[in-house]
Amino acid sequence: MTQTADHLLPDSPVERTLVARGWADIDLVERLGPARTRRFRSATLGADVDRAREWFRSPEPGTIPPGIVQMYESEANVTRYRRVLDFIGAGERVFEVGIGHGFLATMMLRDGGIERYRGVDLSRYSVRKTTQTLEANGFADVAEVAEQDLYTVTRQDLEAVDATLLVCCEVIEHVPEPEEALATLARALPEGTDLLFSIPLVGRLEGVWGHTQVFGAARIHDMLAPAGLVAHHVEVLHDTWAVVLASTSRAPSPRAARVLEATAPVEPERFLEPPFRSMANVVVKDLERVEAQWVKRVADPTVEPCPGTGDDPGLPLRGLRVRAGNESPTRGPGKGWAAYAGVAFAVPEGTKGARLEVHLEDPEAVRALRVVWSREGEAVGKWVWRPGEARPRMDSPTFLIAPGRGGTYLRRVPGSRVEGADAVEVFVEAEGTADIDFRVLRWAWVS
Repeated sequence: MTQTADHLLPDSPVERTLVARGWADIDLVERLGPARTRRFRSATLGADVDRAREWFRSPEPGTIPPGIVQMYESEANVTRYRRVLDFIGAGERVFEVGIGHGFLATMMLRDGGIERYRGVDLSRYSVRKTTQTLEANGFADVAEVAEQDLYTVTRQDLEAVDATLLVCCEVIEHVPEPEEALATLARALPEGTDLLFSIPLVGRLEGVWGHTQVFGAARIHDMLAPAGLVAHHVEVLHDTWAVVLASTSRAPSPRAARVLEATAPVEPERFLEPPFRSMANVVVKDLERVEAQWVKRVADPTVEPCPGTGDDPGLPLRGLRVRAGNESPTRGPGKGWAAYAGVAFAVPEGTKGARLEVHLEDPEAVRALRVVWSREGEAVGKWVWRPGEARPRMDSPTFLIAPGRGGTYLRRVPGSRVEGADAVEVFVEAEGTADIDFRVLRWAWVS
């Protein structure tokens, strides 16, 4: 993304900041893709959809085919209509480029309270259908439509209707030269007239055959300055479109301020409720110990208090050190079977997981570190870290076992759970004939 020329940035520091965040927001959702964006932005998306659905009343379809009406009344499009109306004030004169079947035009006239409307489209069919839709809804006397190519729109065209707003939604992705199209619209703006345009986000509507251009935040951003346009408002709409309000003036935009006031608030009940709330720290050596199940093929296993972090003898004895000699057979029956040793704790009722800090004396000597949750002796949940495959940078890494967390290094085995467990065991599987030596330094119960 290139740097916008300073003379084409809004004068208002607030507008500059909000516009910059808008570009970053578009970039973020394009990188995340549709599925993750809809999951992570569900609160905002839901608020916008509910507001739009509460408002929406379908225009009389006239002669629009039922399949097209169904498309126009989709969740995404209804949300778009509602948001476009936020940019319009009563008594305005709107010039629209790319009119479709006149659905948006009808709602701007019906609910936006605009005084005059003129729409143009390259398609003779769209002009005819829009004319019929406007007539069916009783707006033929305050609206006019005509066949015209976007690239021929001029300032004189807009001045002829005293336009205060130029609308061009879902058009630029259809044309062969989008940069020139935007520059044409910019040149057509009379002083004081704003431009509102929208473009599909990356990864959303590439399957629509009429779309021949793909943009992304960088391309949209970089189209503005050469066209002489100043962005006053930039936003993601329904995880489908990038919406931009622009003009040729740097002065603060009353329209942009009005749009911010009209943004759908997110109700607190939509906010994220984490699947766990508490990580209660406890002293490892004071945890209630139970009999470990995974102590196999070892000699002289011991579990002794050790310093909480590292080997500094001045630190209090807060952790536990597990050591054992390896007696895994090297020949005969059982050859190749690994040695195991660890420590087990009773699990408090209501526990959802644990946070633990561990230290391997020699990671090369460890095939796997495992955390197994069990109930009445039967395993119900397993988490595994294989140091030979991947290691955190820290010598004593902290791992979190909690709802919704699969783990980066200490990974959850599919089907595992913690709820209902009455014991948890932390143990090491030795590599080859290596002895076992590791520490559990810190612990917290997750609930």
